[in-house]
Amino acid sequence: MSFFKTFTTALFHPSKLADSRKMNIFKSSLYVLLLTFILSLPLIKMVNGNVNAFFNDVHKFSDSIPNFNIKNNQLVTSQPNKGLIYQGYHTVLTFDPLDKRTKKDIQEDITNETIISIALNQKHLIIGLQKNMAKSLNLSTPLQFTYKEAGINQLSKRELVQKITDSSIKYPVILISAAIAMMFMLVNFVFNLIILAISATLYSKLSNLDLTFSDNMKICIFASTWPTILQTVAQCINQNSMIASLSMLLILFFYFIAVKNVPQKS
Repeated sequence: MSFFKTFTTALFHPSKLADSRKMNIFKSSLYVLLLTFILSLPLIKMVNGNVNAFFNDVHKFSDSIPNFNIKNNQLVTSQPNKGLIYQGYHTVLTFDPLDKRTKKDIQEDITNETIISIALNQKHLIIGLQKNMAKSLNLSTPLQFTYKEAGINQLSKRELVQKITDSSIKYPVILISAAIAMMFMLVNFVFNLIILAISATLYSKLSNLDLTFSDNMKICIFASTWPTILQTVAQCINQNSMIASLSMLLILFFYFIAVKNVPQKS
């Protein structure tokens, strides 16, 4: 069965999906990547929106602060009393040349709505993250760097404005963020498929069906087509849709349809 034919079978003839067990591993793996990409579309959309909002927030923040330069690992400005705390879309940005805010203060900016808090202090760049995000990236939060460690030891307000208006910086950030999001989605999707394949193999053994673990894995992969499409559409409409929690049940539903006519072992 060809790759395209299996896809159309999954869409329009799910009762024939048992034939997908004859698909080779390479094509089955490609299909997993295709479904992962489809599943990731709402997340990619959200990442794109958040990154654009972040760059817009930094632009507004830079317009509101006085001129500054970072020299010899220290923030220098002619107006040190003009500190600023800017509340953005999912971001808090702090300009603090007098070191009035501590690392604890920066971390306390984080809420369910605020993903990241960034502060330019007298001698340090401080970054607070949501704890779940930091844990997933294997980081402790808040993070503190000297300006030299952060690679911005020569930064000025003018250069900051240039960087955030430079698409050659923004688009790689979007691509890298989307790639990381897809990687996490792939790991989660494959883990769910393994759990489903184990369950399906137990069922096939109890029902004496002529199916191996590999057969069941492939059938589960292609049985994921409609659940993946439905989950993606639902989450594009409403990011908090509950259909994701029903996805595994839907995959099993299509699996049972697929194996209904599989012969028993003789």
